[in-house]
Amino acid sequence: MKFFKKIIIIIIFSSFPLFSIYIYYKYENNKKFFLGEITSLEKRIIEKEKKNVKLQWEITEKLITKDRILKKILYNNFFKKAETHNINILNSKYVIDKYKLIFVPRSVESGNQVFNQKNTGYIDIYKENYFYINGDGSLISFEIKDKILRSKYLETNLLKIIKDSNFYSLSTVGIKDMRIFDDRIYVSYLKNYPSKVEDNDCYNLAVLESDKLSEINFLKNDKKEINFNNFFEFDYRCTSVIANNTNQNGGRLEKINNYFYITVGDFRIPGISQDLSNNNNFGKIIKFKKNLKNQFKIISMGHRNPQGLFYDKDKKYLISSEHGPKGGDEINLIDTSLKNQIQNFGWDISSYGDHYSGEKNLPKLKKSHSNFGFIEPLKYFVPSIAIQDINKIKIKDSDLYVVSSLGSKAEEGDLSLHFFDIIDNKYIENDIVNIKQRIRDLAYDKNKNKLLLVLENPTTIASINLK
Repeated sequence: MKFFKKIIIIIIFSSFPLFSIYIYYKYENNKKFFLGEITSLEKRIIEKEKKNVKLQWEITEKLITKDRILKKILYNNFFKKAETHNINILNSKYVIDKYKLIFVPRSVESGNQVFNQKNTGYIDIYKENYFYINGDGSLISFEIKDKILRSKYLETNLLKIIKDSNFYSLSTVGIKDMRIFDDRIYVSYLKNYPSKVEDNDCYNLAVLESDKLSEINFLKNDKKEINFNNFFEFDYRCTSVIANNTNQNGGRLEKINNYFYITVGDFRIPGISQDLSNNNNFGKIIKFKKNLKNQFKIISMGHRNPQGLFYDKDKKYLISSEHGPKGGDEINLIDTSLKNQIQNFGWDISSYGDHYSGEKNLPKLKKSHSNFGFIEPLKYFVPSIAIQDINKIKIKDSDLYVVSSLGSKAEEGDLSLHFFDIIDNKYIENDIVNIKQRIRDLAYDKNKNKLLLVLENPTTIASINLK
């Protein structure tokens, strides 16, 4: 009997390599099959009559259904070992671990680099779980243990809610932020209102809220779908995004007590950031509660494209980071205690940057803000650093702020983390650390004292242990 048991054990163990080869073969064939199908469907969308919104969506729905199947296969079998790099922060040595993600088919290769055609995505933390959402709404959870990242694809109902071909195509339309507050996921995105125009190109920001997360075990075989519901939108007005080729949309979310805040860009509409007529929301920072009836309060105006928003609970102020034009990126302090006063930060009258050469018909920008009745930025950057997200961390027994940057010129402060403090309402620079990739998003794990980053070109999740 013992002999037969040994034989059975030998057969089982010897079958593992064969089984692994079979799984790999099946996986590779699935990947090739779905990529081929997706490519053919994308060509059909391009070739069909663009004004036929219904037909566009029928084709797109098939495309994204296959895309989701592929991503589920990829991310439920995905693990990645860290690529480690030494960096110096505040004259001390740290290590950044980088985990390159698989992204198909929303990216193109050029030489040795991979360029993503949508905002790569956003990251946040829920208890012991890390979450990442791509620009087209693909959601994964992941864990990092012993320098290995393992992920799980999360089923959602976003395809049933967002029925817009542009959202899933290689365009700037997509997810603009993801935050987790009080056991729920909140995502902001560009919502299309095709009934308001003929060309299927009329957008404004909207916010979705998920069901409660507390009953889901994200890294085990829990098949429960995460359902999102409409939470807030500006449905009374919209404007072109595709034709204007704009990504000046904002969309960053924050929560203070029972109120939510969202940044809204100017959507490249001249003068609109200074326009308060008809409760205009463009170029503003908005305070709101859950509602679908356009009930909100404007707390600040004169914004171009705020790409970071952080509330400092200790110092009781809201900090925004904002893309300027050619030069003139800003960090602004917003006083949330002012009840009946809208704070004005000057765009598009004052900026320490200049209009781009293609915007010749616009009035010349004034440099001073205060001379014209506007609030001066806490900090401005000339040349621009393509400023992005903002957060607060603990490092070397000190609390510091950190902003990320996109761009391509490290010598100008792009591709870097900027560490700073605020003392007596003044910006105090501490360090600038070149990460050598565009940094789209940040999240800070207080329990582990770890800074998480979303990097671009190629899409990568990175972590820095600050202990």
